[in-house]
Amino acid sequence: MFKKLNIQINSKIISEAVTDLPDINFRMSINTPTDNFFYDPWTIKEEFKNSAWNKLLKTLPFDTGEARIIKLDPGKCYIGHSDIDDRWHTTLAAKDSFLINLNTCQMFELTKDFQWYELDTSIRHSAVNFSNVPRIQLVVRKLLVRGNIPNPINVKLTLKKIVEDRRYIFDDLVSPWLNNQNKKGLLNNFSGEEFKATFTTDSSVIDSLNEQVESYFNLEIVQ
Repeated sequence: MFKKLNIQINSKIISEAVTDLPDINFRMSINTPTDNFFYDPWTIKEEFKNSAWNKLLKTLPFDTGEARIIKLDPGKCYIGHSDIDDRWHTTLAAKDSFLINLNTCQMFELTKDFQWYELDTSIRHSAVNFSNVPRIQLVVRKLLVRGNIPNPINVKLTLKKIVEDRRYIFDDLVSPWLNNQNKKGLLNNFSGEEFKATFTTDSSVIDSLNEQVESYFNLEIVQ
């Protein structure tokens, strides 16, 4: 789930970014969408154009989605989840901080090693900071693939019942499936709203989706 890329980052850029850390409680986007949130490359915000954060982001030799500075305070963790889009990330400051694979109960220590990593977020995961200092990372969304689907059908998912923890339920049941279909080139036109999601997938995989989500979601084929 956690793969080191062969992309080294100049230590000076990391030091400059930490020195230039914005005043944030948890996270802050440094770029903005140009068109579709999930599919089209994002562009740097005006206030970050001449910053070390922009230099750091440019060390990734790919078109990128949303890039966020994330600060995880001492003694904090994330709720367990999966994501539709995989992530790249690099750690700028950390002590006794870990990424956790919740499927296998494995822990991966996060250190400032001046490297980019790729994270398979179809796997249920969390992160935790056991130390007395904040963990600082730059986390970047990978753009979704516009799949060339052999037998396309349009799907709408809606919650059977509106519940407070609906985001947790969606990320637990639906996001892993969507993530894996995206990697296979069998997902397109994804759009997520507060109480529904729409997308195009292949007719051959619709039964597996229905089995995954039928307890909480209505699945409708849209013409």
